[in-house]
Amino acid sequence: MPIDPADDLDVSDDLSDLPPEVSALGFCWGALGLTWIWGIGNRVWLALAAPGLFCFLAYYGGRMSPDGFYLGGAVSVLFAVFLGVRGHALAWRSRRFKNLHHFRETMESWNTVGIIAFALKVLAFIFFAWVYLSGLANPR
Repeated sequence: MPIDPADDLDVSDDLSDLPPEVSALGFCWGALGLTWIWGIGNRVWLALAAPGLFCFLAYYGGRMSPDGFYLGGAVSVLFAVFLGVRGHALAWRSRRFKNLHHFRETMESWNTVGIIAFALKVLAFIFFAWVYLSGLANPR
C-alpha cells in the first residue's frame, strides 16, 4: 500500500480509527523532547516544521523587533507541546508497525529518551538563565 504524504498532515480530532491502546499511551514525551528527530524516526514530517518555524520567526521577527526572537522560541515550544499531545496518533498513522506490541515498545523507547532530552533542556535553560541573570545583578 503506497504511503500518502497528505495523511501525515491530518491532525483532526477524529480518533475513532485509532486502536484504544494507542490512545491510552497518553502524552508522547519523545515528540516533546526530540521534536524533529522523533518526526524523522516516525515519518511524521509535520514535526520538521518546528525548527523551520523557529528559524523563520527568530530571524524575521528579530529583524522587525527586539522581542521578535522570543516569538520563534514560544511558537516552537507550543508546537512541541502539540506534538506531545498528538504524537502517538500521528506516529500510528504515519509509520508502519508490525503490531500494537511493536508500536508500544517503540513509543516507550521514544518516551524514555524524550524525557531525558526534555530534562536536559530544562536544566540547560535554568543554568543559562541563572548565568544571564547573575550577570545582570552583578555588572562589572
